[in-house]
Amino acid sequence: MTQMPRIGSSGINEFFNDLTSPSLLLRPFINKLMAEDIPVEVKEDLQSYTIEAEIPGVKKEDIRISVDGNFLSIAAEVKRASETAPNERGFCSERFYGAMSRGLQLPTNVDPSKCAAAYENGVLKLTLPKMSNGGGRLITIN
Repeated sequence: MTQMPRIGSSGINEFFNDLTSPSLLLRPFINKLMAEDIPVEVKEDLQSYTIEAEIPGVKKEDIRISVDGNFLSIAAEVKRASETAPNERGFCSERFYGAMSRGLQLPTNVDPSKCAAAYENGVLKLTLPKMSNGGGRLITIN
């Protein structure tokens, strides 16, 4: 019996990145089936986390943000803005349309009542204040 050669992750990447590969024809269909991750940049200071997420082509009404303890969830839907006219046909489409999401677990809990969000030029900026611990307390032994 003949054994199939093992393909490591680099072999798979080569298969999908090779311009002469038959996968070049499959790539648009594979990309349409896979939900996109939202790229983020997270910064921290003593009081809060600042998160910038790139979500281009989305209306702010189509973005959902939730915080539960120390877990942040961002979800958005990229909707197709226009359809093709009757006398034209699509030649190439590499843009993503559909749902995208991102979940992040932060090191400490966030105070959901003090969170703020702004969306401008395709970038969502979140300010998430850390939950105060209320300070320490000395316990007396009886």
